[in-house]
Amino acid sequence: MFTAAIIFLITALFLDGKGTITEQQTLPGSGGTVGPVTVTEPDTVVKIDVTQNISTNYAWSFVTGELLDANREYLTGFGDELYFETGYDSEGGWTEQEKYFDNKLTIPKPGEYFFNFNVESNIGLDVLPDMRVRIESKVGSSIPHFAGGMLLLISSVLLNFFSGGILRSLF
Repeated sequence: MFTAAIIFLITALFLDGKGTITEQQTLPGSGGTVGPVTVTEPDTVVKIDVTQNISTNYAWSFVTGELLDANREYLTGFGDELYFETGYDSEGGWTEQEKYFDNKLTIPKPGEYFFNFNVESNIGLDVLPDMRVRIESKVGSSIPHFAGGMLLLISSVLLNFFSGGILRSLF
C-alpha cells in the first residue's frame, strides 16, 4: 500500500510538472483578451499564470479572468488580488507583496477559447504596470492522483501502526 501511495504521489508530480506553453502575452495594466487558444484534446487541463508587479505603496488590483468560448460567451471565471504594502512597526521595516497568481482549469471540449482579463484597482488603471499572462497546457489533472496517494499513505501508516509493524515499535 505504501508503494502504491508513492507511485500515486510521483504520478501527481509528473502531471503537475512543466507543460507546453500555449500562449504568452503582455497586456496593459487595465486588462485585455488573450487568444484564441486552440484546445485539441477533450478534458485538457490548462494553467493560467498572471503576473502584475505593483510597486506603489498600498496599491492593489483585483484581476478577474474569464474563460470564453469561440463566440466569446462566458464559460467560467477566476481571479485574485495583487498588492504591494510597506511600512514600519516596532520590529522595523516590513514589506508585503503579492504579484503573481495561477489557476488551473479543465476545458472539456476541443475548440478555440479566449481568456478575458478585467482589472479593478484603488489607483488609476492607467498607472498600473503591465500584466503578463502565460497559459500552459498540462499533461492532466494531478488532483485525483494526489488525493489517492495521500489516502493510501495515511491508510498504510495506520495499518502499519495498528498491526504492530515497525511504526508501533518506534512509538
